[in-house]
Amino acid sequence: MIFFIIAIVILLIPFAIIYFCYRWLSRKGLKKIALILVGIIVLILTFSIYRVVSPEDSFYKDDFKDGLNLPFPSSGDIISKDASYPDTHGKYCACSLIKFNKNDYNYVAEFLKNNPKFSSNDSLDVSTDEFNNVFHQTTNLDTSKSLKYFSKIENIKNRISIRLINNRISNHLVLYQRCNF
Repeated sequence: MIFFIIAIVILLIPFAIIYFCYRWLSRKGLKKIALILVGIIVLILTFSIYRVVSPEDSFYKDDFKDGLNLPFPSSGDIISKDASYPDTHGKYCACSLIKFNKNDYNYVAEFLKNNPKFSSNDSLDVSTDEFNNVFHQTTNLDTSKSLKYFSKIENIKNRISIRLINNRISNHLVLYQRCNF
């Protein structure tokens, strides 16, 4: 409840500033300038909110790079993506489906296989809303022979799960999910 009240107050502050700027400029006889200024401020606010709610591909590439301590391969193409909005404690989940060329896919697979911070476990399954959204946005995704890697349990605050998907239907795909708890 307190989060809701804080969010409303934070949203009302820019609108109050816009209103008082408009009134002040209108009284000075600059109504056209006031309307243009209000329009520009509203566009900036709208774009800023959109960027927060719907992050660009660079957010997912940086998340991949930071989570794995591995540069994002140049052949990587983000096919599908979804992220939750961080709560008041900064908790969020981000998931992306990334297509790599064969060499980069094999490089990521070897990195995970030889990295002691990750373990392969086919019985574990980490399903979040973001994971399900990305998974179901993509048609013809066959994960029957996918390899699953998970960050080890001592890093529970920053949980990473990865599926390496490479078969005749789905070639060289990485389903990457990072949850910051």
